[in-house]
Amino acid sequence: MTSYRVEAYAVEALTCGSGGPNNPTDFEIVGHSLKKVIERSGCWHKSAIMAVPASAVIIKMLRFPADLNNDELENRVELEVDRFIPYSLDEVNLDFEVLGCIQDCPEVVDVLLAACRKEKVAALEVGGLQAEVVGVESFVLDNTLPSDQGSVFSGQRDFGDRSRKSSRENSKKW
Repeated sequence: MTSYRVEAYAVEALTCGSGGPNNPTDFEIVGHSLKKVIERSGCWHKSAIMAVPASAVIIKMLRFPADLNNDELENRVELEVDRFIPYSLDEVNLDFEVLGCIQDCPEVVDVLLAACRKEKVAALEVGGLQAEVVGVESFVLDNTLPSDQGSVFSGQRDFGDRSRKSSRENSKKW
Protein backbone atom coordinates (compact mmCIF):
# COMPACT_ATOMS: atom_id res chain seq x y z
CA MET A 1 0.00 0.00 0.00
CA THR A 2 1.32 3.43 -0.92
CA SER A 3 1.59 5.95 1.88
CA TYR A 4 2.01 9.68 1.74
CA ARG A 5 3.35 12.26 4.10
CA VAL A 6 3.37 16.03 4.22
CA GLU A 7 6.91 17.33 3.87
CA ALA A 8 6.14 21.06 3.70
CA TYR A 9 3.17 23.37 3.74
CA ALA A 10 2.29 27.04 3.80
CA VAL A 11 -0.89 29.12 3.93
CA GLU A 12 -1.69 32.31 2.05
CA ALA A 13 -4.94 34.24 2.31
CA LEU A 14 -6.62 35.19 -0.94
CA THR A 15 -7.12 38.91 -1.38
CA CYS A 16 -10.44 40.59 -2.06
CA GLY A 17 -11.72 40.12 -5.56
CA SER A 18 -10.52 36.54 -5.83
CA GLY A 19 -13.97 35.08 -5.20
CA GLY A 20 -12.87 33.26 -2.05
CA PRO A 21 -11.22 29.90 -1.54
CA ASN A 22 -14.17 27.87 -2.86
CA ASN A 23 -14.81 29.98 -5.95
CA PRO A 24 -11.68 31.74 -7.17
CA THR A 25 -12.50 34.01 -10.07
CA ASP A 26 -9.31 35.97 -10.68
CA PHE A 27 -6.65 33.46 -11.72
CA GLU A 28 -3.90 36.13 -11.54
CA ILE A 29 -4.60 36.80 -7.84
CA VAL A 30 -4.86 33.10 -7.06
CA GLY A 31 -1.71 32.35 -9.09
CA HIS A 32 0.35 34.98 -7.24
CA SER A 33 -0.89 33.64 -3.89
CA LEU A 34 0.03 30.15 -5.02
CA LYS A 35 3.51 31.35 -5.99
CA LYS A 36 4.00 32.82 -2.49
CA VAL A 37 2.87 29.56 -0.89
CA ILE A 38 5.30 27.55 -3.00
CA GLU A 39 8.22 29.86 -2.16
CA ARG A 40 7.45 29.85 1.56
CA SER A 41 6.99 26.09 1.76
CA GLY A 42 10.30 25.35 0.03
CA CYS A 43 8.54 23.04 -2.40
CA TRP A 44 10.65 22.31 -5.45
CA HIS A 45 8.11 20.31 -7.46
CA LYS A 46 6.79 22.05 -10.56
CA SER A 47 4.04 19.60 -11.52
CA ALA A 48 0.64 19.76 -9.90
CA ILE A 49 -2.55 17.81 -9.52
CA MET A 50 -5.64 19.94 -9.20
CA ALA A 51 -9.38 19.52 -8.70
CA VAL A 52 -11.89 21.96 -10.17
CA PRO A 53 -15.44 22.34 -8.87
CA ALA A 54 -18.10 20.38 -10.76
CA SER A 55 -19.85 23.68 -11.45
CA ALA A 56 -16.88 24.67 -13.65
CA VAL A 57 -17.04 21.50 -15.77
CA ILE A 58 -19.46 20.53 -18.51
CA ILE A 59 -20.12 16.80 -18.29
CA LYS A 60 -22.06 14.87 -20.93
CA MET A 61 -22.73 11.23 -21.67
CA LEU A 62 -22.35 10.35 -25.35
CA ARG A 63 -23.07 7.11 -27.20
CA PHE A 64 -21.07 5.74 -30.10
CA PRO A 65 -20.75 2.49 -32.04
CA ALA A 66 -18.60 0.03 -30.07
CA ASP A 67 -16.52 -0.91 -33.11
CA LEU A 68 -14.72 2.47 -33.38
CA ASN A 69 -10.96 2.43 -32.81
CA ASN A 70 -9.33 5.05 -30.53
CA ASP A 71 -8.62 7.56 -33.32
CA GLU A 72 -12.12 7.25 -34.77
CA LEU A 73 -13.64 7.64 -31.32
CA GLU A 74 -11.58 10.75 -30.58
CA ASN A 75 -12.63 12.27 -33.92
CA ARG A 76 -16.30 11.53 -33.21
CA VAL A 77 -16.05 13.09 -29.75
CA GLU A 78 -14.50 16.24 -31.26
CA LEU A 79 -17.34 16.48 -33.78
CA GLU A 80 -20.00 16.08 -31.08
CA VAL A 81 -18.43 18.44 -28.57
CA ASP A 82 -19.44 21.57 -30.50
CA ARG A 83 -23.07 20.81 -29.64
CA PHE A 84 -22.42 20.91 -25.89
CA ILE A 85 -19.64 23.43 -25.33
CA PRO A 86 -20.66 27.10 -25.51
CA TYR A 87 -17.04 28.22 -25.94
CA SER A 88 -14.47 28.01 -28.68
CA LEU A 89 -12.58 24.72 -28.47
CA ASP A 90 -9.39 26.78 -28.16
CA GLU A 91 -10.68 27.97 -24.77
CA VAL A 92 -11.34 24.53 -23.26
CA ASN A 93 -9.57 21.39 -22.20
CA LEU A 94 -11.39 18.17 -23.03
CA ASP A 95 -11.24 14.65 -21.74
CA PHE A 96 -13.35 11.57 -22.24
CA GLU A 97 -13.54 8.03 -21.01
CA VAL A 98 -15.22 5.01 -22.53
CA LEU A 99 -17.39 3.57 -19.78
CA GLY A 100 -18.37 0.42 -21.64
CA CYS A 101 -21.17 -1.13 -23.61
CA ILE A 102 -24.76 -0.30 -22.91
CA GLN A 103 -26.59 -3.05 -21.08
CA ASP A 104 -28.36 -5.36 -23.56
CA CYS A 105 -26.79 -3.47 -26.49
CA PRO A 106 -23.17 -4.57 -27.03
CA GLU A 107 -22.80 -2.61 -30.28
CA VAL A 108 -23.06 0.77 -28.49
CA VAL A 109 -20.72 2.26 -25.85
CA ASP A 110 -21.26 5.03 -23.33
CA VAL A 111 -18.57 7.71 -23.38
CA LEU A 112 -18.27 10.25 -20.57
CA LEU A 113 -17.12 13.68 -21.81
CA ALA A 114 -15.82 16.50 -19.62
CA ALA A 115 -14.77 19.99 -20.63
CA CYS A 116 -13.35 22.82 -18.54
CA ARG A 117 -12.33 26.32 -19.55
CA LYS A 118 -8.56 26.70 -19.63
CA GLU A 119 -8.75 29.77 -17.40
CA LYS A 120 -9.76 27.49 -14.50
CA VAL A 121 -6.25 25.99 -14.55
CA ALA A 122 -4.38 29.17 -15.47
CA ALA A 123 -3.61 30.00 -11.82
CA LEU A 124 -1.23 27.05 -11.71
CA GLU A 125 0.85 28.47 -14.55
CA VAL A 126 0.91 31.93 -12.95
CA GLY A 127 2.12 30.21 -9.77
CA GLY A 128 4.94 28.52 -11.69
CA LEU A 129 3.36 25.06 -11.84
CA GLN A 130 2.37 22.76 -14.67
CA ALA A 131 -0.92 20.86 -14.50
CA GLU A 132 -0.26 17.14 -14.83
CA VAL A 133 -3.76 16.01 -13.87
CA VAL A 134 -6.96 17.98 -13.42
CA GLY A 135 -9.92 16.17 -11.91
CA VAL A 136 -13.50 17.06 -11.12
CA GLU A 137 -13.76 17.75 -7.39
CA SER A 138 -16.70 15.42 -6.73
CA PHE A 139 -15.12 12.62 -8.79
CA VAL A 140 -11.83 12.96 -6.93
CA LEU A 141 -13.66 12.86 -3.59
CA ASP A 142 -15.47 9.71 -4.69
CA ASN A 143 -12.16 8.07 -5.63
CA THR A 144 -10.67 8.78 -2.19
CA LEU A 145 -13.24 6.57 -0.47
CA PRO A 146 -12.29 2.94 0.05
CA SER A 147 -14.11 0.77 -2.49
CA ASP A 148 -15.74 -1.29 0.26
CA GLN A 149 -17.35 1.87 1.70
CA GLY A 150 -19.56 2.35 -1.35
CA SER A 151 -19.81 5.40 -3.52
CA VAL A 152 -21.31 8.68 -2.45
CA PHE A 153 -21.52 9.72 -6.08
CA SER A 154 -22.64 6.53 -7.77
CA GLY A 155 -22.27 6.49 -11.50
CA GLN A 156 -19.65 9.24 -11.62
CA ARG A 157 -16.00 8.58 -12.37
CA ASP A 158 -12.74 10.46 -12.30
CA PHE A 159 -10.79 10.49 -15.50
CA GLY A 160 -7.91 12.60 -14.32
CA ASP A 161 -5.14 10.06 -14.78
CA ARG A 162 -6.42 8.87 -18.13
CA SER A 163 -6.36 12.24 -19.86
CA ARG A 164 -6.38 12.38 -23.60
CA LYS A 165 -5.48 15.47 -25.50
CA SER A 166 -7.81 16.54 -28.22
CA SER A 167 -5.91 17.14 -31.44
CA ARG A 168 -7.29 20.68 -31.29
CA GLU A 169 -5.85 21.21 -27.81
CA ASN A 170 -2.10 21.22 -28.27
CA SER A 171 -1.03 22.06 -24.74
CA LYS A 172 -0.65 19.68 -21.82
CA LYS A 173 -3.04 17.21 -20.25
CA TRP A 174 -5.75 18.80 -18.26
